[in-house]
Amino acid sequence: MNMKNRNFIFLVIFLGLLLSKIGFSQCDYIPIPANPQNQVICQNNEIPSLTVDEPAVGFRINWYDEMTDGTILSEGFNFYISNETTPGVYTYYAETEEIATTCKSDRIPVSLTINANPQITIIPDSYFCCSGGEISFEFSSTSNLVYYNWFFDGAALNTSSVANPQNILYPVSGTYDVNLVAEDDNTCQGTNTIQVFVSETFAGINSLNGPICYNSPAFNLSAQIPGGVWQGTGITDSINGTFDPSVAGIGMQLVFYQITNGSECSILNDFVFTVYDANVSPVITDVSHLYADDEPVTLHANIQGGTWSGTGITDASAGIFDPSVAGIGLHTITYYVEFGDCSGTAQTVINVTGVNVFGYLYNDTNANCIFDEGEAVPDRLIYANPGSFYAYTDENGYYKFFLDEGTYTIHAVPLQFYNISCPESGFQNITIENIEDTLQNINIGLYPTYFCPFLNTSVALAGIRPCFNSNIVVQYSNTGTLTAENAYIDVQLSSVMTYVSSTLPYSSVSGNVYRFELNNIDPFESGDFVITVYVDCNLGLIGQTSCVTATIFPNTPCGTDFGDWDHSDIAVTGDCVENLNACFTITNNAGLGVGDMENAQDYRIFANDTLVFTGTFQLSGGASTEICWATNGSAIRLEADQHPEHPDSDYSVHTIEACRDNNGTSYGYITTNTYDDEGHFIDTYCREITSSYDPNAKEVYPSGITENNYIGDDITLTYQINFQNTGTDTAFTVVIVDTVSNLHNMMTFERGVSSHPCELEIYDPGILVWTFNNILLPDSTTNEVESHGFVTYTIKPIEMDQADYGTQIFNNAAIFFDYNPPVITNTTRLTYWKLPILLNGIKPDFSKPCHKHVLSKSL
Repeated sequence: MNMKNRNFIFLVIFLGLLLSKIGFSQCDYIPIPANPQNQVICQNNEIPSLTVDEPAVGFRINWYDEMTDGTILSEGFNFYISNETTPGVYTYYAETEEIATTCKSDRIPVSLTINANPQITIIPDSYFCCSGGEISFEFSSTSNLVYYNWFFDGAALNTSSVANPQNILYPVSGTYDVNLVAEDDNTCQGTNTIQVFVSETFAGINSLNGPICYNSPAFNLSAQIPGGVWQGTGITDSINGTFDPSVAGIGMQLVFYQITNGSECSILNDFVFTVYDANVSPVITDVSHLYADDEPVTLHANIQGGTWSGTGITDASAGIFDPSVAGIGLHTITYYVEFGDCSGTAQTVINVTGVNVFGYLYNDTNANCIFDEGEAVPDRLIYANPGSFYAYTDENGYYKFFLDEGTYTIHAVPLQFYNISCPESGFQNITIENIEDTLQNINIGLYPTYFCPFLNTSVALAGIRPCFNSNIVVQYSNTGTLTAENAYIDVQLSSVMTYVSSTLPYSSVSGNVYRFELNNIDPFESGDFVITVYVDCNLGLIGQTSCVTATIFPNTPCGTDFGDWDHSDIAVTGDCVENLNACFTITNNAGLGVGDMENAQDYRIFANDTLVFTGTFQLSGGASTEICWATNGSAIRLEADQHPEHPDSDYSVHTIEACRDNNGTSYGYITTNTYDDEGHFIDTYCREITSSYDPNAKEVYPSGITENNYIGDDITLTYQINFQNTGTDTAFTVVIVDTVSNLHNMMTFERGVSSHPCELEIYDPGILVWTFNNILLPDSTTNEVESHGFVTYTIKPIEMDQADYGTQIFNNAAIFFDYNPPVITNTTRLTYWKLPILLNGIKPDFSKPCHKHVLSKSL
C-alpha cells in the first residue's frame, strides 16, 4: 500500500470518530409506542392484556419492567399479560424497536391496577331464633360499599337489596345460610356467608371424640349455638361447659344446655352421656349371615374407636369384613376398644355360606323352555318350601339361595296374565344332598295366558314443608304380556305445589295436572322420573294434608273374565261449600248406556274416622249424585262401593278436611285410611304438611285409626323408610336393613319407589336390604333438598280373625351411612281391630245428607 492510500484511510477513520463525537449517529428517530391502554380490574378477575397500537412494518414492540435498563419481559408483541394477582398498581414499559437496525425508542409506561375485593363480615343480632321468629342483619367492611344483595335461605323474604335488612322472618325450623354479596365504588364484589339456626328445640351439641371413660380428664363441651349455660351431673363450669367424668360417675348422665337470644327465644336441650367403667362391654350390631359373593360389609359397635380382628377383616379400624376373603364357614370376629383405663371386648359369629341354589326367572316368549337373552323378569319374589326362604330377582332375573340339606320346591309368586310353563308342574323340585354342592340354573319360565299390556305406577316423596322444594319420584312398569304403545302418565299436583322442574319434560299441562310422555313400554320394562315442586310459603298450611296422584295410560281393563261386573266405574270427588258443608259428588264414569249400575251400592260417611251415616246409590252411566254433610269442624270422608266384580278397586273414597275448622281438629285423618288408588294404574301419595320432621324415620300408610292405629283385614300397607345425610360430608354408600315382622305376609311383598337407584336383596325369612352404591348424597348443610332419600314397599298383614283383635304389628329399620354406626328408626305400630268404628248416637248438629241427582252431559 503506498503512502497516499494509507493517509486516505486514516483520514476516513478520523472523520468518523470526529462525527461521532459531535453527535451524529446511524439511527434515525424511532417513534414511541402509540395509544397505551391501562387496565383496572378487581381481585380474582381474569388478568387482561396491557396493549399499545401495532407498530409499522419493520418495527416491533418490546416490554420491560423498568423505564431504563431492567429485565425484558416480552419481545415482538403489542400486548403483555401480567402474572400479578394481588391487589396493587403494576407498571410496565413498552418500546419500539426497528428490526433492521435494532434502534429503539424511548419507553412509555402502561399500568395494571388490581383493586382488592371488599372484606365483609355479617353481623346478626342473634345466630338463632325460634320457629316463626325474626333476625336482623348488618355488616362491617373497610370498603365503601354501594350495592347490596342479601340471600336468606329458608326465610319468608328470600332476598333484600338494603344495607341492613331488619326483622327477617324464619317460618320453620332448620339450619339456614345467610349470604351477602356487596359491591364497592370500584365495582369490586365481596361476599360473606354465615349460618343461623331456627328451632324451638335445637341447640345441637358438637360431637365428642370417642367414648368417655370414668378416669378421662375433664373436657369442655360445645354447642352449635354458643353463649348458653350448661347444667347437669358432672358439669363443673356452667359457662365453659366443663364436664368431669370422675365427678359425674359411671353410668348414663343427663346434661342440659340452655340459651336465650335477644328476643327472648329460649332453647333448652338435654343430652345423655355414658361414662364407662374399667370393664366396658361393647355391643356389635348383628350380621349373622352373608353369601360368599356378597359385597364387603362394614361392622359396627355401639362404642366407636376400637379395633376389629378375625378372618375376613380387611380394615381393622373401619371394621370392613369381606366374605369372599373369609370364605365359607363360621367366622369369629373380635372387637376391642380401649380409652383411658377403660377397655372391653366383644365377639360375634358371621356365617358365610355359598350360593348352593341359583337360577333365573324368565318370560319364555318363544316357548322353548330355555332362558334366552332379553327374557329376564326382574323384581319378583322367589320362595322355597318348606321353610321361610325368600329371594328377589335382580335386573337380570337372577335369584340365589343357600339351603340346608333336604328336598325343596322353588316357586315364583304368581303374576297376573302369566302361568309358570317351565317346568310344567309350575315349580322346581330340588334335593340338596350336601350343602357344599351347587345346583345351577334352577330356572322358572313364564308364559302368557292373555295378551295385553298391564301398566303400573307408584309415586312418593320424602316430606312436604312450606317454603321449601320437594322432590316427587314417579315410577312405572309394564307387567303385562304386550308392549304398551304411546304410554303416558298424568301427575296431579296438590294445589299448594308449584312445578319447578322435572327430569322428564312434561308434554302438556292443564291446571295442576302435568302429562309426561313415556312412548312404548315393553313387557317387564320399568323407569322413573323426578318432579321438583315448591310448596307455598304459608305457615297456615302446617298440619293439613297434601296429595299427589299419578295415573298411567292406557289403562283399559285387561282380560275378558270380569264375572257379573256391570261395567260401572264409581268415582268420588268433594269440596268444602261455604265453609259449612262437605259436599261429595258420586259419579258413574262409565259411558251413557254402557255401564248402568244394575244394583244399588252402599256409601258410608265418616266424621273423624267414626261412621256416622250409611246410604245407598244407583246411577246410570254418566250420571252423578251430590251428597252434602254438615262438617261441625270434623274431617268428613265418604266411601262409595264399586260393583263387587270391579276389576280394580272395592270402593272410591274422598276426604275433606279444614272445613268449618278453625282449630285444626280435622287435620291428619286422610292418611289414617286407604286412598282412592287401589287400581294398578293409579297411585295417590298423601302427607301432612309439617314445619320439620325426623329425617331418618319409618312410616306406614294407612297409619291406622285413633291413637291405637287400628287397621282392618285385607289391607295393603305402604311402608316408607326416609333417610337424610345430616353429617358434614358427602355419603357414598347408604344401606337400609328392614326385618319384616312375621305378622306380615311376605308372599304379598312388592318393591315400591326409591329416591335413587339401588339394589334390593331379600334374605331367608324376610330381611330386606337396599344398597345405594355411589349415591353421592350431599350433606344437609350443602344441599338440604338433595340430602334426603327414601325407599317404599307394600305388603299385607297375615290373615287374622276375631280371635286376633288387639294384635299389634311393630316394625323398624336400620340405616347405614358409609362407615358410620347404624341409625335406628322409630318403630311403627298397627293394631288389628274390627272396623269401622261406630258412633254411639248421632250428634244433634249432624243432619242427614242432602242429595242432588245430576246427569253429566259430557259423558
